[in-house]
Amino acid sequence: PVSFSLLGCVCVCTAMASYTLKEVAQREHWMVIHGKVYDVTTFLTDHPGGEEVLVEASGRDASVDFDNVAHSPDAHELMAKYYVGELVDNATGKGSGAKTSGGAKKEVRTHAPAQQEKQDLSRRG
Repeated sequence: PVSFSLLGCVCVCTAMASYTLKEVAQREHWMVIHGKVYDVTTFLTDHPGGEEVLVEASGRDASVDFDNVAHSPDAHELMAKYYVGELVDNATGKGSGAKTSGGAKKEVRTHAPAQQEKQDLSRRG
């Protein structure tokens, strides 16, 4: 981390790590959710849905699994604690985003359902 002072505030900047799905799969309790890589090792015993849910999702893209459960806003905030980097494409080394198997970008839900509905309505607006 690099620290610097700006107008009396101390800012700490860290370089963003990036990982391929193959690298994530080689770690024991790492997973990908919407292009972000998480190390949930220290959260296993605290996960309200049970440790086995996280163990089964380890080493892969668990975005669909995550979205299929009604996670609270607190759960979304808690994820920041376990964030370790961004997913990159195996071939290009560039950010993968969320893609379908055909390579086209796919819209992903990043908000709680009520917030997503509100966001969808504002887009139509």
